[in-house]
Amino acid sequence: MDVIKTYLDNVFAAFPQTEKLRALKGEMLAGMEEKYHALKNEGKSENEAIGGVIANFGRVSFGGIDEHIQTLYIISKERFMAVSTVNISFQTELLGQIDRVAQSEARTRSELIREAARIYIERKNRWASIFAYGESLAAKYQISEEDVNEEIRKHREEKK
Repeated sequence: MDVIKTYLDNVFAAFPQTEKLRALKGEMLAGMEEKYHALKNEGKSENEAIGGVIANFGRVSFGGIDEHIQTLYIISKERFMAVSTVNISFQTELLGQIDRVAQSEARTRSELIREAARIYIERKNRWASIFAYGESLAAKYQISEEDVNEEIRKHREEKK
């Protein structure tokens, strides 16, 4: 039975672990366990029963899979709320590179571009905070940009 639970946990691993998802997993696990016991009662071995349950995963016999898919859609929508579609123009060569990287990582083009945008924004924010820190130190110690340039010039002179 742990194999079935582990299988189900892996299927839902990518989704946010909300109350709705836990309830859905519980429902599906109950249906899968019921199917497992039915197969065991038919004389199947434990491995055959587990294999039968997993092979039939997603079929209507587990309580109306359409209803489960609809629930997953709602859970996904809650996670990603307010998604907007945009059109972006790329040079053909760059788009080819994007597609090759996405394919090599088994991702969609959109996933790759979203990650690139997140990384860019994080890096930009990190640099903004570094510059803000530098500016606060300069104000605290009353150091000007000219003072910094002069110190750099002196250092370079000493190294010659």
